[in-house]
Parts: sequence; C-alpha cells; structure tokens
Amino acid sequence: MQPRGKSPAFRPLLAATAALAAMLSGCDTVAFAPKTTMLVPIADGEKIEVTYSNSNGAVIMEAKAGVQIELATLVPSDDKKHITYVFKLSVKNGVAPKRVTVSDLTDVPERILVDDQAPRLDNGHWNSAKVDRGILDPSLAWLSNVDDSIRIYRFKVTLADGSQAVLDQPSVFPGGLKAVIRKVFGLDY
Repeated sequence: MQPRGKSPAFRPLLAATAALAAMLSGCDTVAFAPKTTMLVPIADGEKIEVTYSNSNGAVIMEAKAGVQIELATLVPSDDKKHITYVFKLSVKNGVAPKRVTVSDLTDVPERILVDDQAPRLDNGHWNSAKVDRGILDPSLAWLSNVDDSIRIYRFKVTLADGSQAVLDQPSVFPGGLKAVIRKVFGLDY
C-alpha cells in the first residue's frame, strides 16, 4: 500500500495542481515587476491587501521577519473523497519555529486548518499536508461555486526567540481549477 499522496496516479495531479497554484498564488521571480494591490474583504469585515505581479498576474507570496510563504493551496486526496490543504514556508535562519498555525479567514467562523506545536524544518522548510476534509464539508462549499475564489490564509509563526510573525496569504482558485477538482470527485458541472 502506498503512503497517502504517494501513489503514481496521484503524482501528476498533485504536480499539476501545485504548479498551477504556484503560478496563480505567487512564485513571482521578476523582482523589478510593477505590482498592483487591492483590498479583499474577509469574513469579519476587515480588509486584507492582496498584491499581484503585473508581469504574470500572480499573487505575491508574503514574507515577514525571516519567514517566507511558499505554498498555500489544496489538492484532492488519493481516495477522491477528501481535500488536503498543502502549506509550505521557509525560515531564513533555518532554526525551527516553536509553533505554526494556519487559519482560513475567508468565512465565519475562522477555521484553524493546522496547529503544529512541534514544527520541524527540512532543509529550512516547514511543510504541512495533513488536513483532510470531506468534499461535502460545509467549509468547502465555495468549491461548488463556478466563479473564481480568493481564500485568505493566516500563518502565525512563533519563532525560536519567542517573537511571532503573522502573514496573511491570499490564494486564488480560478473557476477552471475548481471545475477540475470537482471533476476528480465526480461532481461534473
């Protein structure tokens, strides 16, 4: 039996979803590209700045206090019945943080997706792909909407020195990507 997320059939879907998410959620390598910023409302009425690169339309990945968000997305699980949230960040000094939490601020109530109280770094990177939710979970109802969606994920990283970095990372989920995800689950509309 293959470990979760490791089956050969799953790899192309994970790679394609991660590549599309990286393209749409950030990974802007053109440091001099002009940027556009817009305010996006979240569930509590607060507005979060979302910065896009004008060179490729991608959301800029957030960085603060030596912490860089690298990935914030979701993918279908191997069993085609669950969604797995995938998060990745790097820590500049390579010292493992004391705690990492990731919450979805987009809807009420705010949902804690990850609370890693003993984070480990692998080559300076923290990864999480542990949160599974059934496709019919009410918190995933936004996937059934055919329009583009922006989700706002709040990363709270308690650093080794006790200070905290709070980064609000938007992730864009185009209607076409959501249609592909729905199709994986047999929800072809």
